[in-house]
Amino acid sequence: MQESAPTRKAEAPFDDPHADFVLQTSDNFTFHILSHIMSVASPVFRHMFVLPHPPAAEASSADYVDGKPVVHVTEDSKTMDVFLRCCYPILRPSLDISHLAAIHRAADKYDAEAVEQHVVSELSRYIQQTEHSLRAYILACHFGLRDEAKRAARQTLEMRKEDLILASFPELELVPASSFTLLLSYRLSCHRELAELFTPRWHITHPKDGLHGEEVGRPPLWRRLGEELKPSCSCDVLVGHIDYGFPSTNYVHFLDRDEDDIDDDIFYTHYWVKKWCWDYMTNVHKLSFTIMGVF
Repeated sequence: MQESAPTRKAEAPFDDPHADFVLQTSDNFTFHILSHIMSVASPVFRHMFVLPHPPAAEASSADYVDGKPVVHVTEDSKTMDVFLRCCYPILRPSLDISHLAAIHRAADKYDAEAVEQHVVSELSRYIQQTEHSLRAYILACHFGLRDEAKRAARQTLEMRKEDLILASFPELELVPASSFTLLLSYRLSCHRELAELFTPRWHITHPKDGLHGEEVGRPPLWRRLGEELKPSCSCDVLVGHIDYGFPSTNYVHFLDRDEDDIDDDIFYTHYWVKKWCWDYMTNVHKLSFTIMGVF
């Protein structure tokens, strides 16, 4: 008959000789705990402690350790150590991102709200770090944290597409493929919006926002020639009209298509814009479409 593996005692403060209960983990570590602390931290533990135990004289060695009743748990010693430290009135530990899923699972199992809040707090810390943002996004999806998932998705925009697509870590198995697909779709739509933002004919010439027509409280990057023919500085200037948005280096005389339509001048108003600004916007616009195309 094969003997069971020997038990080992956990480190302080879970080796307390004054403890009244013992938790034994799946890898045979014993945690000597104070039941009144755990009863406050976890309703599940509170009910667990009131369950009847056989008298010590009649019980087997597996039921008692040092005269204290034993509760067997399915978590391993590393998970239980962090979980208990989050429950005890001591300094809460920093959590490694690779361990967040296990601690969150234990917090949910034992209905330990304070532990779950600490996991979310630690997750928020990782969201802010670009190198961990994708993993944090996956964890936020797994935990059902919508706002945290949005913030993590935004942070992943700083990742290279190769790092995003080739990423591999165990938490990917915790969520459906749709979570990753949504992230890729979000990234693609952001590139599209960036390309639209730097479309020269709108961002420079439109008197409103240039994308959806909202007033944004700032003037466009164009001037009517009636107000000022051109800037007084020595910069090269492009002159055109607000029609299809593409400027001409030649002066284009104002012609109203329909004298009865007073709104025509809105679309054929002349403008000027400094050439360096136009070139910059055009180059960024092309770059945006290039990024979007290779994504």
